[in-house]
Amino acid sequence: MTFIAIALSLALGVSTTPSAVWEGEEMPLTPEMRSEYESKFSSCTTRPEFKEETDKVISQITKAQARYEKVGNATKVPWQVIAVIHNLECSGDFGCHLHNGDTLRRRTVNVPAGRPAKGKPPFTWEESAVDALTFDGFSSWTDWGVAGTLYKIEGYNGMGYRKRGLPSPYLWSGSPHYVRGKFVSDGRFDARAVSSQLGAAVVLREMESRGVASLGTPAALSPIATKSTALPADYDCTSRK
Repeated sequence: MTFIAIALSLALGVSTTPSAVWEGEEMPLTPEMRSEYESKFSSCTTRPEFKEETDKVISQITKAQARYEKVGNATKVPWQVIAVIHNLECSGDFGCHLHNGDTLRRRTVNVPAGRPAKGKPPFTWEESAVDALTFDGFSSWTDWGVAGTLYKIEGYNGMGYRKRGLPSPYLWSGSPHYVRGKFVSDGRFDARAVSSQLGAAVVLREMESRGVASLGTPAALSPIATKSTALPADYDCTSRK
């Protein structure tokens, strides 16, 4: 789907479900990618300089667990997945859209713009979060094992890093798996920039090791690609935080 089609869909209030894409095509979750995600996750550790931030983030997440579970029950998305995305997009602020961190006082301005398409602002965090997860195809996804989860989270931010053969900081920042390279704005990559955020996979690994929450069992073992709105391979929602 082109950006013109996306804009038209938003104007008409038509629901679309973008997911991981590659050079304008759907990017399947291959056996090789599964192996990569699982290997990196099992060997993932938190860098010492991120330990304090990790403690803070996990404490903040667990205090808000009931809110994440409420949205999880409505979308069938694991609450801890919603929590780590919320941390990345909004730094845990419930006054922001889960889509990209924009204020709930109006529809989103940054990519994806115009969300939620229905309803009238200001929006509650819960209704906006349900829209974000539905819009990005999370509510129809069933593979919440390690590989399926990390695939969806990486696709939520964009596969531009994978195109460059780099680990995405959206997943791995704060671990030895990530060193440098960052989209400093949508579509603009800086090989010298370093992300200061704590990646989703790093937080999920710490949550698992502390007994807070763990990822489920894979629902499918064959290559998967959900029907999606095609975004450029360089797409990266830097506006999301």
